[in-house]
Amino acid sequence: MAKKGSRRWAKPKDAYTESSLREEGVPYVSFQAGKQAPMSEPSIVRTTLEDQALRPSGKTDWELLDRMTDADIAARVATDPDAADVAEVDWSKATWVKPQPKTPITLYVNPDVIEFFKVGGRGYQTRMNAVLTLYMRAHKGNPPWVSKPMKAGA
Repeated sequence: MAKKGSRRWAKPKDAYTESSLREEGVPYVSFQAGKQAPMSEPSIVRTTLEDQALRPSGKTDWELLDRMTDADIAARVATDPDAADVAEVDWSKATWVKPQPKTPITLYVNPDVIEFFKVGGRGYQTRMNAVLTLYMRAHKGNPPWVSKPMKAGA
């Protein structure tokens, strides 16, 4: 007796045709050249990476944006409440900082400390790293647990 979910073939597998499978109610897919398999889903659309790069995503009206002048854009930004904070930032002294890769470690921390950082949800390890970084910068060159000041580059 065949296992549940398996099919016992009464004749060689290659002897079954699409019509005989259809008559028995067996789902089938044809891979024969020139024949198209029945599909219940809409057709799959194939695109290249170049096509996807040319097709912008999101809700931006790119044609409208292309027609706007710099003055038009500035006027819209001035009336956009979401852009108010950004418009007042002086970006002239901004610099790009290449992120450094993190070093994975095992750190034993008191349960209350972990709970404190986890209350904020995802990203608690990033927050812990930020606190340690600020502490390090505040004591740069003179950690409180070292009796002598550290040498540069040490």
